[in-house]
Amino acid sequence: IAGFGTVVTGTLIDGDLQVGQEVEILPQGLKARVRGLQTHKEKIEQAVPGSRVAINLTGVSTDEVQRGDVVTIPGWLKPTTLIDVRLRYLASAPHPLRHNAPLKFFSGSAEIMAKVRLLDSEIIPPGGEGWVQLRLTEPVALVRGDRFIVRQPSPGATVGGGQVLDPHPGRRHRRFRSEVMARLETLAQGSPEEILLQSLATSQPCQLQTLLERSGLAMEEAGQALQGLLDSEQVLILDSRIEQIPNIQYLMASNPYLISAASWGKLSDKLATALRDYHQHYPLRQGMPREELKSQ
Repeated sequence: IAGFGTVVTGTLIDGDLQVGQEVEILPQGLKARVRGLQTHKEKIEQAVPGSRVAINLTGVSTDEVQRGDVVTIPGWLKPTTLIDVRLRYLASAPHPLRHNAPLKFFSGSAEIMAKVRLLDSEIIPPGGEGWVQLRLTEPVALVRGDRFIVRQPSPGATVGGGQVLDPHPGRRHRRFRSEVMARLETLAQGSPEEILLQSLATSQPCQLQTLLERSGLAMEEAGQALQGLLDSEQVLILDSRIEQIPNIQYLMASNPYLISAASWGKLSDKLATALRDYHQHYPLRQGMPREELKSQ
């Protein structure tokens, strides 16, 4: 708009926006600042969830943004091209959904081609459901719980939809694996504590910030769940500077590595076995060199 510059519009899904606030535009990772806000053509100082919003942005041009982009606070949301979902296939679909089928993926105002990886079946018949991993052709900003729909590309028709369970699975799952199904079931039905433990199990030790991003939980919900897991000693902090369980705000600032008690137990057993075997083979040596133990 002449005299104002770049203006973007959309629905504010979560959180709030304020005049003067720094924002990030994803998936490009562009930084900008909110110069002004309007809702239904009225100027406002703060926008609230559920409202239609026009945001006057400084620091970006209209050539740098496009339909499907997400405006958010900096540093917490990461774009993704691989997602785990629960997909419901419509009874009106013209044919079964097959492994590696191409579909159009819609979330928010983003529209992207995707390849379907069926994890628990060879096909999903019309009216059926399944655990699915979608490979997107372009990065999209998504969080756990986001809703989506899928359409067949030609002839165009809506054939299903569902909910994002894990926006950052980290790797392509092997099909028909019981542990993969169990993990997805937990993400779909589990408590926040179970979801955190399941997210931690995919790769640990894991830094706190990475774990919270991977879980897809709201910050307050994740903080309460983590506090409960630390209090019950189901999750341990790997930081010698932290001798007792601090509050979540301190942990967020220090961003320590975390490990589940179960994995810590397995690691301890492996260490003890390695040391015992070494002493049996070399009874006259003072001990096992640290680097040799580390290499095992």
